[in-house]
Parts: sequence; structure tokens; C-alpha cells
Amino acid sequence: MARLHIKTQEFSPGEVAPGCNYVGREGENEILLPHPSVSRRHCEVWLTEEAVLIRDLDSRNGTFIDGERVTEAQLLDGQILRVGDVELELSGAPVRISVPDLPLPMRKEQTWMPDGTPCCFRHDGVASKYQCTGKCAQTFCSQCVRELRVAGGVPRRFCPECGAHCERLAATVREAKRPSWLNKIRDVLMKPPSRRP
Repeated sequence: MARLHIKTQEFSPGEVAPGCNYVGREGENEILLPHPSVSRRHCEVWLTEEAVLIRDLDSRNGTFIDGERVTEAQLLDGQILRVGDVELELSGAPVRISVPDLPLPMRKEQTWMPDGTPCCFRHDGVASKYQCTGKCAQTFCSQCVRELRVAGGVPRRFCPECGAHCERLAATVREAKRPSWLNKIRDVLMKPPSRRP
């Protein structure tokens, strides 16, 4: 609820009711300010769902917002309304928030390397090394994954999209093992001799 806090010490704060609130020195005003600089019916304070509006009612000493004389104006949260010599500060004014309609991002389809390894979510044509275990479940290359190294501990890897833990993907294609020197000797010795004619 919008409130007008009267900065002049001799008055108590008044609450602004929805609709029209008259401000004046005497009579049937919703906000009563018994001060000689305030007219009997000084101004109107309109509280709508969207704003707080002020209209001066041909007062003798004028209506001001942040030191500027107004006849009709909108009063924003935190601004000072001066009625004659009495200052009031508005708090709790309605705030209208507009959120623009934004199109949802297109969901990117998973792509694959020729050997069957999934491609990195962020880099097409780069093989993934890690997969997110969280809600996005995307696969990423080594450059994309965030790595946290703790002294003396195992490095932890985190998803760049949702921040969940990432695990290393199992290899889809096995690399050919390099033959050891012992296997080479064994192959030579076990090879049947070639027959010459």
C-alpha cells in the first residue's frame, strides 16, 4: 500500500487509499495537514493500479514534486511531494513491470563424429570428452568443461551450461595398441619361414 510519510515532524504519516484522496488543511480531507501554508482543499492524490497521480486544486501556495511546481503529475516512489510548506515522501507506490515476449531459444540437435562420438554442444565437429550428469545432460569437449583442482585431490569438472557435475565419456572407438618390443620379437620368431623355390 502506498504511504505518504510526512517529513514535517508535527504530523503523522498518512496512507493513500485507492482512488481519490484529498489533501487539505481542514474539513473532510482524506489526508489532513493542519498547517497555515496548506489550503483548505489543496490537491488530489489519485492511487491507481499503475501509478500515484497528483493534481493541484488551485492552491494558494502551490503543489511541488521534488521542488518543481506542478498542476498535474505522476509521483514516483521516493519522490518528495511538497504541499505548501509541508513535505511528504511517497513509499510503496505501485510499480508496473513489463516483461517483453522473448522467443525461446531453438533446441540444438545432437551431432555426431564419423566414429560415433557425440560432438561438443558448443563446438560442432569437435569430439566430446565429458557429459553433464545434471538437468541439461549435454556433452562437451575438454575446453568447455570447467575444472576445479583441489590440492592433493582429484580434479572436479562442471558443466558450463547448468553447473552440474560432468563425467568422462566412455571411448566409443578403441585406439589400436602400439606393439611392444617383446611382441615384435615374438611375432618374428613365430612367423613361419618362407619357402624358396
